[in-house]
Formats: sequence, C-alpha cells, structure tokens
Amino acid sequence: MADRVRGAIADAILSGQLKPGERLIELRLAAQLNVSRSPIREALRRLALEGLVVGEPHRGFRVTSLTRDDLIELYALRATLEALAARLAVRSATPSAIQRLGATVESMRSAARRRDMRRMAALDMTFHEMIGEASNNGRLIRILRSLRLQIRESIAINLMYDDPADVVVQHEQLLQALKSKNAMEFSRLMEGHVSAAGERAIRGMSGDGKRLVEVATP
Repeated sequence: MADRVRGAIADAILSGQLKPGERLIELRLAAQLNVSRSPIREALRRLALEGLVVGEPHRGFRVTSLTRDDLIELYALRATLEALAARLAVRSATPSAIQRLGATVESMRSAARRRDMRRMAALDMTFHEMIGEASNNGRLIRILRSLRLQIRESIAINLMYDDPADVVVQHEQLLQALKSKNAMEFSRLMEGHVSAAGERAIRGMSGDGKRLVEVATP
C-alpha cells in the first residue's frame, strides 16, 4: 500500500501536478487516493528521505523547492558519482546491458529527429539509470536514483537541450567509450556530460531560485 501511495504522490510531483513549495495535506491526499492517513504518512516520510518533499515541525510536509545553489550542489554530486559509476560499469557491464544502451541511443536519435523533447528526456534518464545499474554497486545506484529524482523535478524541459542532435552524439560517445572498455575516458566524458547538463538546468533558473519556465517532466 505504502509503495503505491508513494508512487502516486511522486508521480504528481514529477509531473508538476503538485507544485514546488506546495503544502501536502494528509486528509486531502488520503481522499484523493482513497486510503487512510497512515500510508500517506509513511509515503511522505519516504519521499522526504528521497528529497522530493520536506518535513516541517508542526506543519507537515511540502514539496521541495530547489534553489539555484541546491542545483549546483546536486549536479556536482551527480557528476562525480556518475563518473564513478562509469568506471565501475566498464568492469561489470554485460553484453546484454550494452546492447540495451545502444537501443536506447537509437531511440534518442529518433526522438531528436521528431524534436520530441519529452521522449528525449525520458530516454536520457533511462540511459543514465542503466549505466548506474551496470556499475553493480547497490549503494551507488540508490544514491544516484535519489539525486536524479530531486534534479528531475526542477528541470525546464525546453532548456535541457540546446541541440538535441548533439545530445545524441554525446551519448554515442559515452557508449563507445564503454564498448572500448576505456574506463578513464568513459569517466571523463560522463563527468563532463553531466556537468554540462547541470549548467543548462541552472540557466533555467532566475537568480532568486524561481524557474524561468514551467516544468514539463517526462
């Protein structure tokens, strides 16, 4: 029950249905999801651990609202940890995992031709999740998943990709480095790739931390 409730609330946050800073009323959520308040409380506690909501003493929970400084910190962490995941993946990625990554890049190419930014964003997220999984390090996978969830809520999709075709090329280069089993090159490319994504996301926020455009997450 708590898993289903947690997923429903997370989806509402990531889709923009629940806005950054919005207070989460347990009774209202319970009525909307047709459950008691107990699984709502459990789900909100779990979402707080994941960084999607913030608990406030005597006031309950609200949706996390990331500032520019938050994004800088989150992307710095993500760049470092995804570079580590890349090095580990060179040793442990299976042929089937590499094949799935290749198929994901081809799907990205198709989405880029259609300029389907929503699909591009979803596939981009999938690619990076697959690299994390290929690292075969459970703790690292969980930390990266939490970081991506927090970052994903803040991204303005039309600022994510200056040039969709170039993003596809970047992922092709990442995949080729993995296939070549060049751990240092793969790590270097991954860190630069994620850092550049962070710069784009940060440009999508004004100086006071407010988003310049509405979020449209995949």
